[in-house]
Amino acid sequence: MKKCFWIGMCCAAVMMVGCGSSSSSSTTVGSSGWTVVASSGETVSGTDFIGSDQRNLLATGGVTQNQISGYYDIQFLSSNSNVGWAVGNLGEVLKTTNGGSNASLLAFDGSDSILRGVFPMTENKVWIVGRDSVNDGASIFATTDGGTTWSVQLNTKQEYPNVIGGGERSEYNQDRINSVVFLDENTGFAAGGLGDNSNVILKTTDGTNWTSVYRDYTVGTDDELHKIFFVDSTTGYAVGNQGAIVKTTNGGTSWTVQASGVTADLLDVICSSGDRCLTVGDSGTILGTLDGGTTWTSITSGTTQDLAAIEGAGDKAWVGGYNGTILYSSNGGTTWTSQTTNTTYPIQDIYMVSETVGFAVASGNATNTGAVLATISGGQ
Repeated sequence: MKKCFWIGMCCAAVMMVGCGSSSSSSTTVGSSGWTVVASSGETVSGTDFIGSDQRNLLATGGVTQNQISGYYDIQFLSSNSNVGWAVGNLGEVLKTTNGGSNASLLAFDGSDSILRGVFPMTENKVWIVGRDSVNDGASIFATTDGGTTWSVQLNTKQEYPNVIGGGERSEYNQDRINSVVFLDENTGFAAGGLGDNSNVILKTTDGTNWTSVYRDYTVGTDDELHKIFFVDSTTGYAVGNQGAIVKTTNGGTSWTVQASGVTADLLDVICSSGDRCLTVGDSGTILGTLDGGTTWTSITSGTTQDLAAIEGAGDKAWVGGYNGTILYSSNGGTTWTSQTTNTTYPIQDIYMVSETVGFAVASGNATNTGAVLATISGGQ
């Protein structure tokens, strides 16, 4: 259920458009720590972001970079290691069918859309969620032909037209769908927030039609769920703003609010079982549970930076956050130490191929700048 990165023939993530001219030089991932293999405004001779009109793709070859567009989610098809997808700003949808050696920028209606999540169930069936610049509001998009054509399965402004008293959504009252996950080809969930400051979880049982299975109102606050994670077909968690944690034990039919004990926004969650979970959020927040969320315990992170991503491999775990923060735990999240990243961009996502090989994606400011980092030593 966790986001995945794909790797090419070497120990670096490679996505490219075309297969243009290449350079004999390359960026070598260091034997220790994290190496910045692509960063805005630099010339990187191994793994670069290239492109025009802010449509920038990760590629092999010595090319001077333009801006790196921000990507929010990267997923890999578990049944076929050659097929992967990435989505992000400017309505960009990338697809690889050869393990990342080559990636195509697919046609997508809505160049200003902010795509937050992607989930490929099969090579042809894929779902994307995010802000919809064409229909306004937030939408769930789907393809059944591998990305050649897309349909809008649900649009929140059309589905919930009067969430703020019938008025238009303002800049500060926007609908957001941030995360999507499927248990099989028919059963899926999406999580986010509506313009009336309500958390929302949507469910489909046929892969097409969506209904709300959870909606929580807290008037006057900016409620929003950021991540939804399923341990198995029955147990799942979602986390969001104001310390929100909700859990299901019946396959998403109903959701129960859990007491997190914090008011910080929670941005990501992972579980190694139905009982053992970690969640991270703003102001250096890390919480853990060993009893399925009956109690959540604050864990010392050693930082006050906002933490946006968490990843695990075995008993090891990594957390990414603002100002280039990456934290590492070798004991299942009990204690954390800082790792060197050599970047100040906010780390938005981490994916570990193994306990030693991994990647981090960082985003910059509103101009869609950022960086890609890699490690072959677990960041140590």
